[in-house]
Amino acid sequence: MAEARVQTPTRHIIQTEDQAGPIPTIGIDATWVASKRFYLDGRAQYLKVNISNLDGSLGIYELDVLYRYRPNVSFAVGYSDFTANITSTKSSKAGVFDFSTKGPEMFQDCLLTKASWVPP
Repeated sequence: MAEARVQTPTRHIIQTEDQAGPIPTIGIDATWVASKRFYLDGRAQYLKVNISNLDGSLGIYELDVLYRYRPNVSFAVGYSDFTANITSTKSSKAGVFDFSTKGPEMFQDCLLTKASWVPP
């Protein structure tokens, strides 16, 4: 009867980071009023960082068509694209974070106060 036993050294590394806060992105936001009830809303934000051995980028894009049911209630359909990339070029450290989500969206806006603008 033969028996073999193998042991290898293993090192488990678990690292988590949890931060919340504003991200200083450069962006543009625009609204076009098509009529008293319909308007088009679009925004684009972008950030790119390149510090020594770190790379990165962040892109947030959204385009929506809204129907104003009441002055403080709107229904909307649209499309959004959120992309984040980061790469570490240090050979001694792990890197690469890639996150992307995009697709159609549907939502409702409900303001607790009267709308700041009322279309003609």
